[in-house]
Amino acid sequence: MVHIIENPPIPLATPIYEGMKAHSSVEIHGDVFQGPQGGFTVEFPTKNGVALHISVRMGLYGQNVIVFNHLDHGRWHREEHHHNNIVFGRPFCMKIHNEHRKYSVRLISVVFSGRFLK
Repeated sequence: MVHIIENPPIPLATPIYEGMKAHSSVEIHGDVFQGPQGGFTVEFPTKNGVALHISVRMGLYGQNVIVFNHLDHGRWHREEHHHNNIVFGRPFCMKIHNEHRKYSVRLISVVFSGRFLK
């Protein structure tokens, strides 16, 4: 089942009907613009916590990282910090794939250069 949301209001909270099944994916396409929030967050909540928490930090408090974590029965686990290659004002694509017991996340920062024919 494909569920497409185009140009949503921000912040956006939307359910994933029937849950996120094994071997399914979510793609997020967007642009990040400077603002007081200093980044954005993606979360997959469950009845027992948060299955996946992604915090994209765009230089807030000197951190230009992407942080991964999860909340299980009221307890946050250890944060994983990774390089953030998202750039203000440039499009990006984040692909989140459910591999049954873990998630894989692929981030593509889209940069176009060169000559384009008219």
